[in-house]
Amino acid sequence: MHPGRSDSHADPILQRLRRSRLRLNLTFQQVALRAGLHSAGYIFHIENGHKVPSEDVASRIAGALGEDEQLVAAWARALQRGNLRSVLDAAETLLADPELAAFAAGAWRPPAPAPDSAPALVRWRVPVIPDGADPGDALRPACETLRVLSLAAAALGPPEALARPFAYVLAASSVRRVPHLGAGRIAVISRAPAAIEPGRVFAVRAERRVELARVMWNGRALLMLPAPGRTDFDLVEAPGHAALEARIVGFVARVLDPDRIH
Repeated sequence: MHPGRSDSHADPILQRLRRSRLRLNLTFQQVALRAGLHSAGYIFHIENGHKVPSEDVASRIAGALGEDEQLVAAWARALQRGNLRSVLDAAETLLADPELAAFAAGAWRPPAPAPDSAPALVRWRVPVIPDGADPGDALRPACETLRVLSLAAAALGPPEALARPFAYVLAASSVRRVPHLGAGRIAVISRAPAAIEPGRVFAVRAERRVELARVMWNGRALLMLPAPGRTDFDLVEAPGHAALEARIVGFVARVLDPDRIH
């Protein structure tokens, strides 16, 4: 085996990532989208032990699959075979995991595949950030995280529609353009690409904050529409597709009632 590569059948981390992907019923392309990566083939090669990801990429993939980001990043650091300090630091993190400790002791065996009929309870970890805050473009929000929700995947729609999600607790100021969302409710925002459609609500980088609005785009500027019966249209520059992508943080994938979240 090439130095640094891993046999996927004898690597507990790769087995764990594969199990999570299959449990979530995700394709390699969908994992790449969730992780903010561009190549489905790269995800395939990582999962099959052909390539070793960087720590950042390993962390992104773990987050996309709901796995421990710190643990998977340490796994990647160990496989990269960096300096002794890096390897020892990685080992400390890895051996704290019971499955990997069993692997190190020679007592680990790949788990038997779960029966197809066995339902899996899959949950998403969704960070809640301050109302109107900009999460940035990384897997983890660049701003303050107020708390992390554990949400049933079934409640959030098809997996391909959800990428690097975050949430706002909607204040009255947040819903002035989209009052039907309801102040006090929780809006889950997906950062997956989405077509501009009349009924879709987008999170838009405006002058001072991220605004929620239905929008129109003419190739040069993005028009944020007001609530029905109001006239407070707002126009922000977005000349070209690159500028449009920079303006739009994501779209509202789901709006949830707080009392139904456990």
